[in-house]
Amino acid sequence: MSPKKYLAIISCKSGKMDYACEAKELYSKNVFFRKQFDFLETAYDKVLIASAKYYLVLPTKIIEPYELSFDERIRVNKIRNIADEEFKQKWGLKVKEQIDKVINMFDEIHFHIPNSYWKYISSHFKGNPKIRKVSQQINPGENKKRYIEALVHYNKTKEIKLFIIEERRKAINPEIEKWFYGPNGEEFFGYTRGLVKKYPYLDEGTIHKLSKGKINHHKGWIIDKNILKQLQQVNGKWRIKNI
Repeated sequence: MSPKKYLAIISCKSGKMDYACEAKELYSKNVFFRKQFDFLETAYDKVLIASAKYYLVLPTKIIEPYELSFDERIRVNKIRNIADEEFKQKWGLKVKEQIDKVINMFDEIHFHIPNSYWKYISSHFKGNPKIRKVSQQINPGENKKRYIEALVHYNKTKEIKLFIIEERRKAINPEIEKWFYGPNGEEFFGYTRGLVKKYPYLDEGTIHKLSKGKINHHKGWIIDKNILKQLQQVNGKWRIKNI
């Protein structure tokens, strides 16, 4: 019996090189993309990149840099062009057509992509046993860590163990709900994900560090009211005054 053949789909990332190059190089500015791609390139028979602009592309395809995203939570100072609903629907149909052309070449196709992209693909493959969406971790740092672990496991066993990526582990130091205070008098009580959903210009990873007390402020937002009066904006960036 011949071994199973696997195709992996990885999503594009917001951090990009500013010059035309191979797709895998264009997105390599993003550290999570690099770790994710390292695992997929090693463990899978073939990898395709799901690009918001170029649909599914080979990692070696030369493409131009662009600003386009499906995820409205991404920092607006990095991504200013969010695809509209009509484009997203057409994108999903085009990706479906591309998958249809190669689906018989593989035993399983794994989509390592966020829900903001999967939403426009899933309905086209509902009930198809070859298609699997690989759940991602909420925390970007944890997500990166899981792909590193999956690569170590594969190198030892030659097994693609998706459970390593998908497992919901109990946090050693879980985030708790708290008050966040904004630079313009905003007040928010809850978790960082809720805060970023309400104020999408905030970076989820950085605001999570604020919540854990690893940094003092992020874009004028604080959790310690005592430093509010010490914050000042210099050349568009928030700084703590030297007292």
